[in-house]
Amino acid sequence: MADASDLWNMFFQNRISTPHIELFDCENLKVESFLRGRSKRRYLKRNPKMESRVREVCQNIIDSYHEGSSNIDGMIYCMYVLNDEKSVPLYIGKAEKIGRNGGLSANIKDGVSKSGGLFARWGYGHSYHMGDLSSVIFDHQGKSTPKYEKWARELFSDFRKPLLKQKVYFWCSAWDSSIEGPWTKYGPTSLSFLEYQLIGLGSKINQKILNSEGTSFNPITE
Repeated sequence: MADASDLWNMFFQNRISTPHIELFDCENLKVESFLRGRSKRRYLKRNPKMESRVREVCQNIIDSYHEGSSNIDGMIYCMYVLNDEKSVPLYIGKAEKIGRNGGLSANIKDGVSKSGGLFARWGYGHSYHMGDLSSVIFDHQGKSTPKYEKWARELFSDFRKPLLKQKVYFWCSAWDSSIEGPWTKYGPTSLSFLEYQLIGLGSKINQKILNSEGTSFNPITE
C-alpha cells in the first residue's frame, strides 16, 4: 500500500510545473513590496509569473462556466517549498467556480483582473492571503490575525527586510470533478473532497502545514 509521500508524489509529479513558480516577487530571498490604496499601506508583492498562472487558470474556469456543461469545479492550489527537489506542502486551498449566490464566484472573476483584490483567494484585500499576510509583516494596525501571524513566522526569517527563510513556490490548476484524486479508490473527486484529501496527505508529510482544518493531526496553534 502506498504511503502518504508516495500518494502525494504520484498526484503532483505530472502537475507541478517546472521550472517551479515562486509565490513572491523576490531576489536573494528579499521580498519586494509596494504601496497600495488611499491609505498607502505596504504590501508584499506577488510574483508576476504566479499572477499569470492564476489568470490563465481562472480564465479557463470562466470559459467553462459560460459553456455550461463542464465538470470543472474551480481552482485547487498549493503553497510549498522544495527540500532535496521534493515538494513539501505549506498550505492547500481552493477557489470554487460557483459563488454563494449561485453564479460565477467573485474570487474567480477577480482572478483575471489587474487589481487583484480577491484574486482567487490570493488577493491584496484583507481577509485574503496576500492582504492578511502583508498586514502582519508590515503591521497594518487592527488588521492582523493569529492565522497569518503563524504564516509569517513559518515563511519569514526577518519581517523588517522582509526576508524569507527559503524560496516559497505556488501551484494551481483548474479541477475537473470527473478525475480521480490521489485516493483513486474513491473514484471521481469533487474539488471540496480533493482539498481535504490533499490536506490530509500534506499534513502527513509536513506537520507544520498551515492549514487548520482537515489535517491528520491536531494542528499546532502557538
